Amino acid sequence: MSRKVHKNGRKQSGGEITNNEILNNTITFYVSGEKFVTTRETLARFPTTRIGKLAQSHKCEYFFDTNEQVFREVLEYHRTGTLHAPKNICSKRLIEQLEYWGVNYRELKECCQSHDINETKLEKQFCWFENKLELETTPSGKTKVWYFLTDPLGPYTAHRNAAVAWIIFYCLVIIAQTANAAAYTIPPTQVNATNTADRRIDECNAVKRHFGKTTYDIIWTLEEAFFTFFLLEITVRFICSPNKRQFLCSMNMVDVLIVGVELLPITVIRIFRLTEKSILGSEMCLVINLLVGTMTVAVQMRCFRLMMLATRNTQLRVLLLTIYNSKTEIGLLITVVVMSSLIFGPAMYVMEFMGKHVSNSTPNLDSIPASYWWVIVTMSSVGYGDFYPTNIFGYLLAIVVIMFGLIVTALPVAIIGANFTIIYKYNKKRSQQTNNRCIDERERGGSQQR
Repeated sequence: MSRKVHKNGRKQSGGEITNNEILNNTITFYVSGEKFVTTRETLARFPTTRIGKLAQSHKCEYFFDTNEQVFREVLEYHRTGTLHAPKNICSKRLIEQLEYWGVNYRELKECCQSHDINETKLEKQFCWFENKLELETTPSGKTKVWYFLTDPLGPYTAHRNAAVAWIIFYCLVIIAQTANAAAYTIPPTQVNATNTADRRIDECNAVKRHFGKTTYDIIWTLEEAFFTFFLLEITVRFICSPNKRQFLCSMNMVDVLIVGVELLPITVIRIFRLTEKSILGSEMCLVINLLVGTMTVAVQMRCFRLMMLATRNTQLRVLLLTIYNSKTEIGLLITVVVMSSLIFGPAMYVMEFMGKHVSNSTPNLDSIPASYWWVIVTMSSVGYGDFYPTNIFGYLLAIVVIMFGLIVTALPVAIIGANFTIIYKYNKKRSQQTNNRCIDERERGGSQQR
């Protein structure tokens, strides 16, 4: 039934409405001199956008000094549910305008998505690596020390040569400690026991006999020196930190945990070295081996610190961003391999079991977990050779697994390679633009001096 409005604006019978109700339901936008009129019901379709939130108020007119072409498309998006881009507008400006209106640029239809939008996404990811620590005020005193140890190449570091020297020294210390911890895991050569328990005791006591003026003594002296260095470094950073609570809630907590894990093995081994006992029991040897293994894992975790410093390298950023942008494909690859192992693993075990009774062959894959391992190794084209089929049934299924593995692993890898090419080209273009900018600034500075 159609609704009519009386000329004098009064409500009539039969569901008819007044002019006042129409005006209250209408909302007007003035954008850069252009007038746009719509209804509150239209804007309520997307209540999270800027104009969708404005529709919930009682005000009927709004004024904006922004791009009217983008606003026209945003208003059309509320009417039809599809978002298109206006012609002759920069993609970066388009994204900024869409963010201003509270509309996600991913809502753009494929016909309007350009290569520049993908580059804008990559630029944000590159800028994430380049984020520096920003301070509210210029650092002074202890804050300078904390900033130097936390972000040596940041904008508040005055002595660049000292910062580079500190980074090189810090990296060398981490590498040296990692190599030192790895050297301790080399077993002693003078072990005569054959029994497993006796051999463990003999190994531990062989280490004990070698302590003194031996290689093992040098290894643990260096380990204690490395531990002291990192303990002092994390202590100074904590004391000089302007915000102690934020310090403990950040990645610095990883360094604190590593130092804490190292403390117990270092103390126990120091007591072990100073004791006058020449022979240790099996339990003590087991405890020491566990402590040393725990400390070795903690030392290796400190290499993540090197990764954080290495992200300054643009080429490494390309690799990390490739992995990040290919997370969907990598997840798909892992899912397919796991599902394939769950399907083909038991099937291969059954084939080997059948071959055992048909051809009297001894099965090499004697359990389903071993078959899982064989499927994963085969599909990844590694082929260790520790497990393999031994009869005709297993051979036939192995052919299927090999062919299927080549297909399902090649497709995601090709997409990952394509992502690497895109990011590598953009990084090269970005580096060239940065170099050109630096050259222009140098030329302008030279012309101003003349």
